[in-house]
Amino acid sequence: MEMIRSAFYFLAVLSALILVHEWGHFVVAKWCKMRVDDFSLFFGPKLICLGKRNGTEYNIRSVPLGGFVKIVGMEPEDMMNGANTLSAINKGVFLLGLDESRLANLNADHVSERVRAVATSAVGPEGTLLTSGREDLNAILLSPAINSDEQKYIQAILDSEDYTPDPNGFNQKPLYQRALTIFAGPFMSFAFSFLLFCVMGFTVGLPSDIKPDNVIAATVDKKPAALAGLKAGDKIVQIDSVPVTDNTNMVDIIHKAAGKTLSITVLRDKERITKQVPTYLGPYDEMVNGKLVAKTGGLIGIERQIHYVWKRYTPVAAIVRGTEIVKMQVQLTFSSIFSKHVAEHTTSIIGIAGQIHKDSKEGPRQVILTAATLSLGLAIVNLFPIPLLDGGHLILMAWEGLRRRKLTSKEVQTTQLVGISIIGVLFLLVTYNDIMRWLVHRG
Repeated sequence: MEMIRSAFYFLAVLSALILVHEWGHFVVAKWCKMRVDDFSLFFGPKLICLGKRNGTEYNIRSVPLGGFVKIVGMEPEDMMNGANTLSAINKGVFLLGLDESRLANLNADHVSERVRAVATSAVGPEGTLLTSGREDLNAILLSPAINSDEQKYIQAILDSEDYTPDPNGFNQKPLYQRALTIFAGPFMSFAFSFLLFCVMGFTVGLPSDIKPDNVIAATVDKKPAALAGLKAGDKIVQIDSVPVTDNTNMVDIIHKAAGKTLSITVLRDKERITKQVPTYLGPYDEMVNGKLVAKTGGLIGIERQIHYVWKRYTPVAAIVRGTEIVKMQVQLTFSSIFSKHVAEHTTSIIGIAGQIHKDSKEGPRQVILTAATLSLGLAIVNLFPIPLLDGGHLILMAWEGLRRRKLTSKEVQTTQLVGISIIGVLFLLVTYNDIMRWLVHRG
């Protein structure tokens, strides 16, 4: 039953966060009179069609995770201004408006190198036929020396000029409208996070204070605590000869013992276990007068179990507290990302599922708090200048504005491949870290 509840929360949180993000794109696209074909809850094959309004079909799909909005001209292939590749014959050559289905039945072996060379030189860098290229193709089409496959191939290229872009497509709209549509996704994620914090403040309450205790929530891989054999769930009860009664004196002892080896006694399943744990000098953040202050001191590589002190606020006070939490979360996110310990503070879908599983034991309030935090993280990460992410699209649009012309088909393809590569590598690294952390904690 507990696993079913956790799975429900996990799917509900991820679906809500992605739908809100996509809804931001959707609303601004509609405002800019872009053509939106589909707005779906979940992915995969269509399960239920809820109806169609103003040209947009609203659907519930069969794979229960997230959702999407399909804005014509916004898909990766559409971002290349509708260009298609002559991959059946000439790999890497893009042509605006080409009907590739007409090339599907051609035998590439029957197309000579001479014809391929003429076709390649006929296409300009913007994916359109050059005037000289059209003339060359028409001339070779009249030659009795070409076979039927070559004739069909050349005619398909010539007919590509009949293609007319959809004036309501994303890629046909002014630069500022495209940029607003892209930016609306992260903005909506940010606004949703802020709204959740504020509404929680005057309904179920918000954390007014964080109280870590002397129970280890997790150990950091390859750090002294993990190497010494300390585990998640261990309660530190004594360091050297000093009894540990709470988090405050535990942290104080460790921070002041940089470079020393501590004799740490923990309570594990009612059994007292003592381990020799060396400390190392490292950075940590400490809350001082409501602000995070960066400090250095002794560390052993553990994450402490924390408990929130919840407080309900008036509506105005809830907005103030919500603003404070958002500001603190943004600061924490950036300080984590741009630190040498970034791997310890990033997580994949596996880590998110694990966190929501823990939250589900605390009840819906804790799950909603995590959802608000994740929505804020989604907004920030999506603004990173990586192709495929919203921030990457905005950078490309800024470059387009500076040089006063759109990217060519090849340039778009190159950036898409770079983005896929970067995101793929990051996904694998973060997932690997989560798996290793899980294995360590289980061990």
